[in-house]
Amino acid sequence: MITPLLRCLGYNEYRVRRFWALLEEAGSPLDIELYRYPPLSFSLTLIHRKGAVAHLRDGCVPLDELDCKTLGDECIRTPHSHMLYIYVGGGLGQAQVRVNAVRLLHLLHRRSPEAAERLLDAVVEAAWGRAGPERLYESVLEALRAGSDVLHLVLPLVPSTLEELARVSPALRRLAPLPGR
Repeated sequence: MITPLLRCLGYNEYRVRRFWALLEEAGSPLDIELYRYPPLSFSLTLIHRKGAVAHLRDGCVPLDELDCKTLGDECIRTPHSHMLYIYVGGGLGQAQVRVNAVRLLHLLHRRSPEAAERLLDAVVEAAWGRAGPERLYESVLEALRAGSDVLHLVLPLVPSTLEELARVSPALRRLAPLPGR
């Protein structure tokens, strides 16, 4: 995540600055436990850094050095910019894995574009308090169903109900507690 991407997502200058300020206040790395079913656990890790960033002129997507060499003048370099790296990582004991969260969303999108879009929308709505928790839980369950054939190879319990999901996800319980549960 870089500032030009936030602008492309519709953030005005105040919201962009506030976004980065909130990340700086939270500290880096920030770990959010997504899944816990002892002895296995997975977290979302947010790593905030400042450094040189390259992106397309009037573009949203960060570029690497090879892309910049290929694109020439279309590549803009910003020397002191904010960057946010987002990973899903975890495992069992010493056996750990870490995967880029954008890569996971891309894989979900290839399987079910609708599920990926609903998941992202529900996370944003829940984070801003604009939707009830059921929508977030349902979109997470839909995403889990889309990848259940693979998830069953990794997770001892792939939640299939709202109650199971609430039981294994500390982050969801905190972000969007289910009423009466």
